This record gives sequence, C-alpha cells and structure tokens, in this order.
Amino acid sequence: MKARDAFDVYRLRKSGGVLDEQLQNHLEDTLMGDGIEATDITPPRELLRLMRSVAVSCVPCCLRKYSSCWRGKEQFGPLRDALRDLYRRWLWSEEKRKTNMDWVTVIRKEAQTSSILRTDELARKYAIVPAAVTQALARQEQRELVEHISNKIYYNWLALDGSTRDLVNVLREDAYVSLESALREYGISTQSPRTLTCVTTERPKDFKGRTITISYRSISPRLYWGFVPKTTRYGSYLIAEPEKAILDWIYLGIQNGAAPALDELDFGSVDRPKLLNYARRFPSSTYLHVLPALVETAGAVKLVGAGAGAGAAD
Repeated sequence: MKARDAFDVYRLRKSGGVLDEQLQNHLEDTLMGDGIEATDITPPRELLRLMRSVAVSCVPCCLRKYSSCWRGKEQFGPLRDALRDLYRRWLWSEEKRKTNMDWVTVIRKEAQTSSILRTDELARKYAIVPAAVTQALARQEQRELVEHISNKIYYNWLALDGSTRDLVNVLREDAYVSLESALREYGISTQSPRTLTCVTTERPKDFKGRTITISYRSISPRLYWGFVPKTTRYGSYLIAEPEKAILDWIYLGIQNGAAPALDELDFGSVDRPKLLNYARRFPSSTYLHVLPALVETAGAVKLVGAGAGAGAAD
C-alpha cells in the first residue's frame, strides 16, 4: 500500500464514502483468486508497524501535493485507522492465524446441529471470508466428508443421522417430495429411483452432487397442495400425500407427452374417494386417465370380497 493510496482511502472515507457489498466481494475474490492464504497476510500488528515506518517516511515526498498540512508521525493515525477499517474483513487476528483451522473438527461440530453446511453462515460464524470457506470445503469434499450440492450449500456426511431430504426445502422453498420417490415410500410402486424426485412452483432444476441428485419438476401454483410435513433429526421437509403423488405423476407424464401406465401401481393402500376428489381438481386428461384404474381395482376388491363370502357360505 503506497502512502498516496493510503491518503486517497482516508480522504474518501472522511467524505462519507462506503465500500459497498459488491466491491467488498471483489476485493475478497481478488485475494482468494491470487491464492492468498491466511498465513500470507501480514498480521495487523506487524502491518501497522510497517505502515508507521514506511509510509510516514514517504509523507514528505508523496503526500505534500495532496495536503500541505499533512506532517509528522502524530498525524499518520487517521491514515492507519482508515486502512484498518477498510480491510478489517481480511485482517485476521494474530491469535486466530497462529493456529490453522481444523476443518474436520468444524464439520464434526456443525454435524451436531445440522446436516447442511452454508458457506456464508460459516464465514460469518468463524469470521473468515466466504471464498476461504469454499476452498476449505472443497478440500474436505475430496475426503468425502462433505458434498457440494449447490451454490453455497454442502451436505455434511458427518451428520450420521441426517437425511438428504433436509435439502428439499432448502434448495427450493416451495417444493415437496412427490412422483417416483413418494410412490416408492408409500409402497405404491416397487421402483427405487436413484434421484430424489420433487415438484415445485419455482424454476425446475436438477441438483447433482457426487452421490446426491435431487430433481425438481415444475407444477402450476394452483396444483400446489396435497402435501404434509415430515420431520428429520435436524429439520423437516414436505412430502405429497399418496393420492397427490399419483396424480402429480400422471399429470406431469401427460404434460411430457407420455401418459404413464398404471398397471404396475398398487392401489391397495390408496384412499380411492380422496383420489377421485383430488383428481377432479386436475385437468380432465388426468382425471380420465386415473378413473379406469380405480374402477378396475374397485371391481377386483368386490370380486375378492364376493369370493370370500361364498367360501364362508360353503
């Protein structure tokens, strides 16, 4: 930092200038983009000592043209304070930087309260820049301790009792588990999807990590109903009721031009009156597609019941 640069910073801040968030992030990205680690940053105490010895000696030749009244060591304090305030986000205390952060310990500690890691929250909590957190978690991902899911979001594999479903309403606030994943959970389908399938009123997207994939399909806001909350150790998520999961699956299949076959679904545990009632709130194509399957299953139930009655009569 040249003395005239220090004076420019002082003059701007004295006039009320404030470094906005975008410029702060730019400075942060510059530091991290150049691969500057914590150990490469001069401790504040040493930095201020250098500023006093180097910059003050430059005052006569560098600052005279800026301010004729700027003289002597005793008047260098405002310059030093302006710089210290400007770079306070990056000047870690000597005590913190003497000991490198043990990120395995950090991750294990965070696993006690959440299965999800957010780089911005960790940066605030441990008083380090977000880019440094991202670099640290990237190294831990190579050790398979965490898994990058989305911008600023990691799944913590040290949260042994955690569930990847903790991510459902973090990645998309207005969303719930449905389609193949819900059908499998309720025993309506025997297919085991590798992807956690969800529907959302927000932008559809597939989030893919090393082992975790969560797929969000878009659905109309007028069809955003028919789900219930479920809790996990660390939080909660939303999941469709069995009847709604069936109708979501049919509706989106028809939307994609391929009406799904229903003969492999087990309607035994399905509330058929509720399913018909829900189906009436969908477009007619969905209602007409599910109706024959319900008639067939209802007929099969009656035949089984009739056969049991005949056997009892015999």
